[in-house]
Amino acid sequence: MDTQKPTTPQNISVSKITKNSFSLNWSASTDNVGVSEYLISVNDQLYTSKETNIDIRELNSASLHSVSVTSRDAAGNVSGTSEIINVKTLSGVTDLYISAKSKFWKNGNSTSLEVLSGFQNFGGNIFVAENNVYSSGFITKGNVDDYRRIASYWKNGILKTLEPLNSTELSSAEDIAVNGNDVYVVGSVTRYIPYSYYKCYWKNGSKVILPGSTWNGRYSDPRISKMKIDNDDVYIASSIYENDYKPVYWKNGTLYQLPKPTTFNFSDITSMDVENGNVYIGGGGLKFFTDKRMGFYWKNNEIHEFADCEGIMCMDVVNDDVYVAGYNNAGKLAYWKNNVMTEIPFGRQVQSIKVIDNDVYLLVSYNSEYEQIQKVFKNGQEISSFNQENLGNLFLTTY
Repeated sequence: MDTQKPTTPQNISVSKITKNSFSLNWSASTDNVGVSEYLISVNDQLYTSKETNIDIRELNSASLHSVSVTSRDAAGNVSGTSEIINVKTLSGVTDLYISAKSKFWKNGNSTSLEVLSGFQNFGGNIFVAENNVYSSGFITKGNVDDYRRIASYWKNGILKTLEPLNSTELSSAEDIAVNGNDVYVVGSVTRYIPYSYYKCYWKNGSKVILPGSTWNGRYSDPRISKMKIDNDDVYIASSIYENDYKPVYWKNGTLYQLPKPTTFNFSDITSMDVENGNVYIGGGGLKFFTDKRMGFYWKNNEIHEFADCEGIMCMDVVNDDVYVAGYNNAGKLAYWKNNVMTEIPFGRQVQSIKVIDNDVYLLVSYNSEYEQIQKVFKNGQEISSFNQENLGNLFLTTY
């Protein structure tokens, strides 16, 4: 008869807090026979999970919740109780951030990005953590006799270069993420004599070259990379060139090749999200023997095609619901929630899609006669407008 209790769950952590939900993670318990399930107590209400994570939903906003975890084996033996943590759900007030070439906006108020004398800024994606705003991109000097492109990021508008200013290589930062006190920036570095380039990321300014990402050959331009951090794991999605472009991602620096589509030619990776260890990567390509484009995404290496989508521009995954935006077969902008399409009757391109508390935010670009205009829509209603070229992405925080 088994009377041995499993060990007590450790390292309880919470993430993705909203006004009515949060995600809980913990380290696995051990047992002489095996753990059958975990018991999660939230304000004395009991939940169960066979995994070491769970999403707790349908909570009251702006309220405090007492959380603990125990484990149970098949014989019914229950471990000791983990540490008790308190989680406060959010009030539901949302701050809206948008990045651009030389500035960022918070709720319509702009902050300029620091620029060095003789250089221009090209800010790109934005990430917000603990009220600090991080923008990735590069600075460039356009003189033909002294052309430079230096991977950089900005924290609250203050510049941090990631390569030396006198470098003979050209570098750029393509995406950014922050985890605790660590700042991660993914990008690429190009050298011309001899011609080669590689993908890399910088952690707090220290460069790590991604295995399998080095190319030699003038005709294979580097593709944009996307980055996400989930439960302290660092994920990067991009393409590598081996006689053809191949879709891949790296998890903590280890390379994984994605299966190529069988009904159309893979073109490029455009988007990425990770939720509770599930990896979602979006892209597009040309259907075989036709000029028809096809949108698709992988979830954990399994391909999901969109019959009515010509290509995915951006993606957001919330509680296992997959939101993507792009063009439909009629050439109209649209977004999809789990393959259900909603047409967008405006705009030229969707720069970013974000979902929070079931509200869908879209950053959409237009072309007018004299300028490029970007607008933000919430559930189809315009809430902001910008006369600014080269916008990056949209970021939402709720408190």
